[in-house]
Parts: sequence; structure tokens; C-alpha cells
Amino acid sequence: MRPIKFRAWDKVEKKWVQTRCVVFIRLDGTIYENEFQGFIDPSDRYEVMQFTGLLDAKGREIYEGDILDNGGGLGPLVVKFGEWDNGRSYDDHEDGFGWYLESPTTHEVFGLTYIDIHKTHPVVGNIYEHPGLLKEAK
Repeated sequence: MRPIKFRAWDKVEKKWVQTRCVVFIRLDGTIYENEFQGFIDPSDRYEVMQFTGLLDAKGREIYEGDILDNGGGLGPLVVKFGEWDNGRSYDDHEDGFGWYLESPTTHEVFGLTYIDIHKTHPVVGNIYEHPGLLKEAK
């Protein structure tokens, strides 16, 4: 079983949230930093991202919002979570729900574990600290 981990980006301060306290996430999405400091509303200030449970080509943890270097015509690949459909009915990996990769260049999507791409391609940044990687690709 994979470890359940999260990280949070502070959209106001433009930096990763550094905390050593326990964070509680309720089923409705409300996030509590701890009993005494109250709740954090991720929609207003923080973007919370989950660990995929996978490591990249260099052994680094892959999170939602990370950018993988494709080294090919698709350009960089962004890690996302949700429902996806690549529109190819002939492909065994045509659609699904879960972790997937999206190319901002071609808008092509496919499952994160498709052909084990996460094992051969390194994380080169993320959409918050390195948005220029996506702009360069378009």
C-alpha cells in the first residue's frame, strides 16, 4: 500500500507550506492545520496536492501538479488526477479515472502508469514554481 502524503502551495506567498504540525482533511475537503489554529481553506489560498505513490526516473516522489520531461514531441507532461479520455478507442488505455498525464502542447492524455513512463522520465518542476516550462512548450 502506498503512503498517503500531501503538499500544499500557498498561492498568496508563492511558496510551499512548511509545517511540522498534523493536518486533518475532512471528507468535505475542509483542511485543519491543528485544533488551535483553525482551518485552512484550500480554494482561497492553498492548493493541496497528493502524492501519487510513484517515483520518477531519479527516485523522486511524484505529486499532482508535477511536470515530467517527456523529451519528445508531446512536450512536458503534467501530472493530474481525475477522469480522463484520450479519444483513442483502439487503445487499451483510452480512458479512466485516477492519475494521468496531460501534454499542454498537444492536449493528449494517458494514464500515469502507461508504459511505465514515470520510471523513464524525470520530474523537472511543477506547475506552481515553474509555470514557464508549460509556456515554453506551447
